[in-house]
Amino acid sequence: MMTALFSALVGSVARGGRAALPSVGSLRVAVAPYMIDTFSYTGSVRPGKQSPMRKIPSTILRPDYADDGRPKAKGSLLPWQVEVKTAEDIAGMRIAGRVAREVLDAAGRMVAPGMTTDAIDELVTRETIARGAYPSPLNYHNFPKSCCTSINEVICHGIPDSTVLKDGDIVNIDITCYIGGYHGDCSETFLVGNVDEAGRQLVKVTHDCWQAAIEYCKPGQPFSGIGKIIEDFVKPCVARTECPTADAQDAPPHPHRPPHLPPPAGTVTHPIATFVDTALEKSFTRAPTSFMCATASQVGCRSAMCSRSSR
Repeated sequence: MMTALFSALVGSVARGGRAALPSVGSLRVAVAPYMIDTFSYTGSVRPGKQSPMRKIPSTILRPDYADDGRPKAKGSLLPWQVEVKTAEDIAGMRIAGRVAREVLDAAGRMVAPGMTTDAIDELVTRETIARGAYPSPLNYHNFPKSCCTSINEVICHGIPDSTVLKDGDIVNIDITCYIGGYHGDCSETFLVGNVDEAGRQLVKVTHDCWQAAIEYCKPGQPFSGIGKIIEDFVKPCVARTECPTADAQDAPPHPHRPPHLPPPAGTVTHPIATFVDTALEKSFTRAPTSFMCATASQVGCRSAMCSRSSR
């Protein structure tokens, strides 16, 4: 329990989680302000002020953690176990993935210098509700917002707040929508105004290796090949891989399901089946002296699970 408690505390502090209260079992942990003030940041991004948690109409179907922040249903016991989906599952996931992509596109259109990440979160909440869906991150283990916005060196899961986007920033927006009992998950890194060539190249390399990994995912391919595709693609680009993983995305208990494949290249040689869903998530930084990070992810053993949009 202490390890889980420490991880929850560190994760909340690293994301600037003043209002987020990580939970370990039935224990809720308040993060002391001094911990945030003394955190060893890697760059210039600092947490801003969070607005109150947004409300979702009672008419919207909610995941089991929506009220108290604690997922109830249980998944596979072992992280490498693969759950084969039914045709009905795949159909439901396609709907959820399409909704998530539509919401992400709407959020991406808001990205501009002077925009706050909280305003993006407000739009994400509104667009998700308009499609009859629930924003999956909201109150998941007490996460306080409807999406994640990660600026520059924030590698992932940044909490939207009063932070204002500046010319030259890059920002990843991570969207997950719950509809019909399924979570659809996708993210994209956007350029804010005039981004330097190094930043543009970072985003392009991350996007292109993600697409290469998606193209690899076909029935009969071993899961272990996903990580290899990513590594082989990115090594010539002199970037550093931070946390490339492949996770399954599914219905409750929570958005991320086994198999969880660790870097490098994964170790699971089980072939991808026709009805297995996979989320490809990867994050890269520039060389160690700079701290910008780009992340890309998308649900789908087949890329049609989430429709694509051009950057």
